[in-house]
Amino acid sequence: MDKQRNSFLEQVKSQIKSKEARAFVSSELHHHLNEVKAYWLQKGLSEDQAEEKAVNQMGNPVSIGQNLNRIHRPKIDWVTLMLFAAALLLGFLPMLSQGYMSGNHFSTYKVVFVIIGAMVALGMMFIDYRRFANKGWLFYLLGSLLLLIMHYFSNTISEGVPMLRIGSITIESLMAIPFFFLAWCGFFQSKKFKIWQFIILFLFSS
Repeated sequence: MDKQRNSFLEQVKSQIKSKEARAFVSSELHHHLNEVKAYWLQKGLSEDQAEEKAVNQMGNPVSIGQNLNRIHRPKIDWVTLMLFAAALLLGFLPMLSQGYMSGNHFSTYKVVFVIIGAMVALGMMFIDYRRFANKGWLFYLLGSLLLLIMHYFSNTISEGVPMLRIGSITIESLMAIPFFFLAWCGFFQSKKFKIWQFIILFLFSS
């Protein structure tokens, strides 16, 4: 009895690319199968007959799965992508106004970092970032560690900003900001997070 139902559900889910959608669809189909099965049980059919009738009544599992896959296909947020692209391009304006883009070093440096940033952002589209929601403390510690390293081990100062240079790699305190953004996102989604904790953590990082 369960074998026929499970086989039906597996065939449906095999046509759906989204893992999250598979779990949702499986739950919904289970519910519908139980409703149809209950109907046939009331008509006097046996348990096995009602189960078989319910599964057959659902139709072709491959066709169902393909239709549901089209419905649950991930959509691209074009508005967000356009805003992100605009933000990347606007990043060139300060350099243009200051005349830095005329120099080969600064223009190449900026273009490389814009490309890397775009690649990271696009890569994030394929990651379920909700798994990091409960990792706020980890990101906060990483950000704080980076600030402490910059405070005690910086070996270069550029325009009053301390930096740590290791070969061709330059590390500065601003690089800690993304870690703190992720940390605060994790903290604020937690119902256990208290105001006094926010004040202490904010003052320490400041």
